[in-house]
Amino acid sequence: MEEARDFKQADTHPVVKVSWDDANAFCAWLTKKELAEGKIKAGQKYRLPTDAEWSVAVGLGKESGNTPEAKHGGIKDVYPWGKEWPPPVGAGNYSKSLKVDKFEYTSPVGSFAANKLGLHDMGGNVWEWCEDW
Repeated sequence: MEEARDFKQADTHPVVKVSWDDANAFCAWLTKKELAEGKIKAGQKYRLPTDAEWSVAVGLGKESGNTPEAKHGGIKDVYPWGKEWPPPVGAGNYSKSLKVDKFEYTSPVGSFAANKLGLHDMGGNVWEWCEDW
């Protein structure tokens, strides 16, 4: 993944240069907005996923360790696109050196096939924040 730089993006691209505090503030803002509009019910709220939730969503399943730091190495030879290295062409938006996509920086959201859970862009493109550090 590319480090966030000053480059142009379309509205279809992911947001970059967002701090953890900014991401949490957005979740609080969206919760308040959608509660007022009746789109979500009292007691419901938007929040960042935990590291464990993100790991399941990306397809890693249960990882060993009790903290994100203990899980940092991931599951050996398992990646968001499968078990091969390097990622195959079309696996997502990864470093230019891997030559798996046509994008110089970020790619429009949903540019690649969804994973087995129907989720797009869970690996590559930009870093995602989790609730727990």
